[in-house]
Amino acid sequence: MEKLDRLGWVVHRAIGMGELTLQFRSTSEELGSWLDHSLAPAIRPIDGRGDFEPHYSLVVADPELARAGRRAHILYRATSTIVRSFHLPTVVRALIQELESYEFLGHTDAVYAEASILRYGERTALIPSHLQSRLSKYGKAAEAAGITLGSARHLRVDLEDGLATPLPRTLDIAEDTWKDLSRLSGTNGTSDRFSVEEPTSVDALFVSGNIPHVISPISRSYIVRQLAVASTNLHLLRQAGLDALARLVGGAGCFALEVSSRPKHILDAMAYAMSTGHAEAAGVGLREAGPGATG
Repeated sequence: MEKLDRLGWVVHRAIGMGELTLQFRSTSEELGSWLDHSLAPAIRPIDGRGDFEPHYSLVVADPELARAGRRAHILYRATSTIVRSFHLPTVVRALIQELESYEFLGHTDAVYAEASILRYGERTALIPSHLQSRLSKYGKAAEAAGITLGSARHLRVDLEDGLATPLPRTLDIAEDTWKDLSRLSGTNGTSDRFSVEEPTSVDALFVSGNIPHVISPISRSYIVRQLAVASTNLHLLRQAGLDALARLVGGAGCFALEVSSRPKHILDAMAYAMSTGHAEAAGVGLREAGPGATG
């Protein structure tokens, strides 16, 4: 936290989400003004000194450096990176989705879990939110592997068909307001992250595993149990929720990843598994992960 605390924070806000009050800070006064307008009346200025302990921090890069792909905008939850992107609206949408996620806890309309959907060509895969946060730092390696990382750390699973569906929007922000954000940030083009905009089936699922190689096949029942642990409202849904998770997993390829491996190896292994449905024959999957083999 000390390293983050030394950045030039000029915006400090309290944001009310139901019974919770979340603390937020940013390096951009322009973004602070945009949030004041977009989230009113749930947001208010607060003193950033004393016992201020931010739940979320958003570093806004210089627009020219961001457009040149030299400096990314970054959203943190405490000290962990949630999303890193050259496209500011993508990072701000991730913030909004994080705020909205606090309202999922009591929902019973679907299963909600901490997991992220990514894209490889026409195929989609599910990864744990902690892995999405780690890989977010390696956007160029993901691009080289042909993978588009997800924009959200949360997943909504339909109870009837087990499809991944768009997250509900509980904060009503007009589309023109998003266009204003693009203009003030000088952002051109579209998001560099994948988001679920329609009911989507999953072709592969990846979880963390204590394995000797970068990637290995794993049972579907194990994946379902891991998703159950990652779910935030399964205690309310019980068997109906478990059945929905089993339908989500369905006939998808299921794999464990040794997440201490180098990010490039992880991404290459995921791309191979998504394109072939196999892990055993992937050269990258046969490399020993090894202690301390971080990217």
